[in-house]
Amino acid sequence: MKVLVMSHMYPHLNNPNSGTFVHEQVVELQRQGIEVVVLCTLSKSAKVLSYISQKWKNYYEQPSFVELDGIPVHFNNYLVIPRNFFYHTSGTRMYNGIVEKATRLHELHHFDLIHAHVALPDGYAAIKLGEKLGIPVITTIHGQDVQTVIHKSAKCKEKIEFVIEQSDATVFVSNKLLRLKEQQLSTENDRSVVINNGLPTLFTDASSVKRSTKQPIQLISISNLKHTKGLNYNLEALSELKAEGFTFHYSIVGEGEEKESLKALVTKYDLDNEVSFLGLLNRQEVLQQLQKSDIFTMPSWQEGFGMVYVEAMSQGLPVIACLGEGIEDVVSNGENGFLVKPKDYLELKEVLARLFNDEELRHNIGKNAESMIKSNFTLSKVVKQLIDLYDSVLNRNGGN
Repeated sequence: MKVLVMSHMYPHLNNPNSGTFVHEQVVELQRQGIEVVVLCTLSKSAKVLSYISQKWKNYYEQPSFVELDGIPVHFNNYLVIPRNFFYHTSGTRMYNGIVEKATRLHELHHFDLIHAHVALPDGYAAIKLGEKLGIPVITTIHGQDVQTVIHKSAKCKEKIEFVIEQSDATVFVSNKLLRLKEQQLSTENDRSVVINNGLPTLFTDASSVKRSTKQPIQLISISNLKHTKGLNYNLEALSELKAEGFTFHYSIVGEGEEKESLKALVTKYDLDNEVSFLGLLNRQEVLQQLQKSDIFTMPSWQEGFGMVYVEAMSQGLPVIACLGEGIEDVVSNGENGFLVKPKDYLELKEVLARLFNDEELRHNIGKNAESMIKSNFTLSKVVKQLIDLYDSVLNRNGGN
């Protein structure tokens, strides 16, 4: 079977950490016998911006082809309107930007199907490409399509509905996202399935960690630093715990728009000696930081799934997440992690205090988490589900 994967979320010059979960899935697909070619379509704007912005310069300087871990990855540009104006047209613009190259790739490889990651713009472009080439399309919804994009405008909502209606199958990475689709979109397409993201062998094969009983407790968060991740509530809870005499150190991994605001809160709450900002880390470095930590806490209220929780759980960490989010597919409150109400720092503080005070609780919750993740959420198992879906789509369409 030959599959064209379309995703703007793929490691590239401007962001080498982009879409690692998509790349890891592709690598596992290839390991299980699927021939995969990736087409990553990146932004471009007026050429003049490349002279005044390193970001836009990188988009223009990105090589048109790389081989990444044995995967052929082709890059192409499409016209992006800054600040996402007229976002409902992004799928059409992406299709116009890639149709010539994608057609040449199909003539060379004879793809059986297209798998697009996110509905807009990639899924919309893939639907149009599938119509032109006469091959089926599967679209994966990772979160933003049904959490934010459909609220940008009525036209954006219509485009998302179109992609779901026209896809030969739509994969939602959590039951939460499928519920949002059913609640907010008018679609009659019943070809929607839930397939969670899976954990790569880097994490599943890592040796179990024997954690020190020494103080201070080590906490960690890993995320894009934006408001919906709830890291400010971590800081508010920790400031009160410090005042009550608890000792800890909190490491924040990631970059983003809220970094300076978070730093200001650290100073406001007198946590400069307790909080470190580690910036962007690669996958091996993330694993090492998780193995040094005792608790993972990220009270985010807009998570499609939340792969970082799964990564933390695989290393025997008790995790704290929010009720009502995609990670509820994985976390059972009080058994293998904790779920708190969004934006409630007092409940968050209460859970943290319990974990600070009870080493046995931390150990037992962490071990339950590790066992469940390594038994049920390996990338190998998830990709087998995906291949079964590929087969069913092709059989339904009279393919291989």
